[in-house]
Amino acid sequence: MKFLANENIPLKSIEVLRKKGFDVKSVSELFPGISDKEVLTFAKKEQRIILTFDKDYGYLLYKEGIAFKKRYYIVQALNAFEMKVSRMLK
Repeated sequence: MKFLANENIPLKSIEVLRKKGFDVKSVSELFPGISDKEVLTFAKKEQRIILTFDKDYGYLLYKEGIAFKKRYYIVQALNAFEMKVSRMLK
C-alpha cells in the first residue's frame, strides 16, 4: 500500500511509518501549501491512500466528481493514532 500524508500529519508520525516499511509521501515535504483538490489529484495519479485529519475529502471527491480506477480510500487519522505513534517515538 502507498500512502500520501496530508500536511496535518506530523512528520514524526510519517517517519515512524517509513521506518516500519510503509511507502509514505508527505504533502508538507513535497508540495507545501497545495490545495485539497491538488492533493486528491496527486493521490489519484499515484494511487495513494490519503492520511489526514481533515473531514472534507469525501465531500470534495463527490463535489469535484473525481473518480479513481481502483477502490479509493481516505483515512481520517484519529487522535489515538497520533498518540500511539508518538509513544513509539519515545
